[in-house]
Amino acid sequence: MNTSCLQENLSKGLAVVGRAVATHPALPVLSHVLLAAQKTTDGSPPAIHLAAADLDASVEGEAAGKGHPVEIAFTVRFLLDALSAMDEGEVALETTSATHAGVLRPVRGESPIHVIMPLSVRER
Repeated sequence: MNTSCLQENLSKGLAVVGRAVATHPALPVLSHVLLAAQKTTDGSPPAIHLAAADLDASVEGEAAGKGHPVEIAFTVRFLLDALSAMDEGEVALETTSATHAGVLRPVRGESPIHVIMPLSVRER
């Protein structure tokens, strides 16, 4: 999976959907946010769909971006921490599969590269 978008757009989207994530959830899966890169069929720009839930509610949002269709989940706190340490601009999230570590890095610039671990997402 190679997905990219503006750091600002992804940070804002994660901040919104991250409100559904409990600080200390009863189940570890409830501390994650689902990222799904989607192709559109209506000619609109591609988007990264974001979703998070707790036991009572769920929140969904989008960040404009581009990438191959994929669904992968990451701990929202780790993503926000990594994004806040990066310079503004386009960032890329790269993984070889939904079960291997991902790399969050700037497309251009000298910001640090962050390695983040995904949560396995089952096929629907």
